[in-house]
Amino acid sequence: MLNNTIYRLKKEKKLTIGYFGGSITEGAGATSWDNTSWRGLLNQHLRETYPDVEFKEVMAAIGGTGTDFGLCRCGHDLLAGKPDLVFIEFATNDSALPQKEQMLGYENCLRQILNYDDTVDIVVVFTITKALEKTLLEKGSFSSRAIQETLAHYYGLPMVNIGEHLRIAVANAGGDWLKYTTDEVHPNDDGYVVCAEVMKTALAK
Repeated sequence: MLNNTIYRLKKEKKLTIGYFGGSITEGAGATSWDNTSWRGLLNQHLRETYPDVEFKEVMAAIGGTGTDFGLCRCGHDLLAGKPDLVFIEFATNDSALPQKEQMLGYENCLRQILNYDDTVDIVVVFTITKALEKTLLEKGSFSSRAIQETLAHYYGLPMVNIGEHLRIAVANAGGDWLKYTTDEVHPNDDGYVVCAEVMKTALAK
């Protein structure tokens, strides 16, 4: 997977990364949204790992938005920046939408990206909040994540669940969500380190 990204890193020596999602991808809760969020930490890691590659970022994440709004702004906010690699993270905010809208909105976003350029690599990202953890523990999943997992499998897209590792870190801290988040929703700097390390490991594979 991510063969096109590997080619661009090794041969073209340039990569434009698009971040498309809600507030956790935007960086809410971090002391510096562009530097200490999982997005900022990942950007820094990639630049250090590939010092001869020219990286550009398309920051198309907006707090409090799901794919109902995302599908309307996908072209203007994300695709206008001509991304080569897209991280898409909407499961948390989409959980508030009716299930039919969860399916239609998310798949339409995926299809807009793939129709724009079928060489774009997409990574599906899952996050978590304390409230969603309750649903997860009671039901084994929550509808938006289950729907997005189904679509990711259908389109052959890799998935990275940074939320599950954050949840485990919180559990290991005695269940205190405020150790790794600012408000039981948005990670703090320590929480974003957990998320970024998961993403680094997943991409290295």
